[in-house]
Amino acid sequence: DINMPLTPAELSKYDIIILDWLQRTYTPQEAADMKAWVEAGGGLMTMTGHVNNNTVIDRPNTFIGPMGLTYNGSAGFFSGPVTNFAPHPINMGLTSLTFLGGLYIDIVDDGIGVNQTIMTLPPGPVGVVQERMKGRVFVFGDEWVEFDSQWQNMPDIKQFWVQTLAYLGPKDSCAVPQ
Repeated sequence: DINMPLTPAELSKYDIIILDWLQRTYTPQEAADMKAWVEAGGGLMTMTGHVNNNTVIDRPNTFIGPMGLTYNGSAGFFSGPVTNFAPHPINMGLTSLTFLGGLYIDIVDDGIGVNQTIMTLPPGPVGVVQERMKGRVFVFGDEWVEFDSQWQNMPDIKQFWVQTLAYLGPKDSCAVPQ
């Protein structure tokens, strides 16, 4: 039920949460609970871009804005591919990622999260990671990296997801080599 409040009890069931195509905005209390979940060790990823209107900006910003990261629509929706990568575990060996109709990311230092831009396109950052106390956040400016039947045969997509989940996941778990 999309109208059911997101609670700490619900969040505690997960190690990683991936937000994609949110169906509503979230309350300040839900955002505070998400922030507390990340700070306690959760791994959060957001994607956006599905439609060219402000719902894909406003809805995820209700969660990530309190952590100093927001999607910005002032440059409009733009396309890549992303080929400019900063050294980071998510980017290891990547050469190109699909980016079709996405947004850039604004970064505000909130004194808690340590931010790093790891992917850029000419309008600005399109991939930003944040180390936040015991947790991690990864904000990506588009949703065309989904690992589904349309994209799974693109080598960089599979590698991107293996590395993203390894980065966001619990630090005391092991990952299966891919």
